[in-house]
Amino acid sequence: MPATDLAHPEENRPLSVQEYKRIQEFPEDWDIQGSIRDKYKQIGNAVPVGLGRAIGLHIRKLLNGDEISTFDGFSYSRYKRTNDKEWKIDFEKSIQKFEKKYSLIEA
Repeated sequence: MPATDLAHPEENRPLSVQEYKRIQEFPEDWDIQGSIRDKYKQIGNAVPVGLGRAIGLHIRKLLNGDEISTFDGFSYSRYKRTNDKEWKIDFEKSIQKFEKKYSLIEA
């Protein structure tokens, strides 16, 4: 499918609204309203239930000062240099380059 590159794995057709609801972890009895296009858009724009829960639990840990698990060297994206260490090094270099270019730090 153009918007998601997802199609049914065994049949020559796009995923149905009901199948997308399952992927996004919506309860089976939830009724998505609107045209078929509106339904696909609403589901596509939604945050999966499990992801929302994980983010909420993480925020609660941060607010409570609980220990946060980290995974050294874990790539957060399919793009190069996105693990926790390489990204930080590149980001700091970008900041230094910006500061030097705009003379925000003393020479």
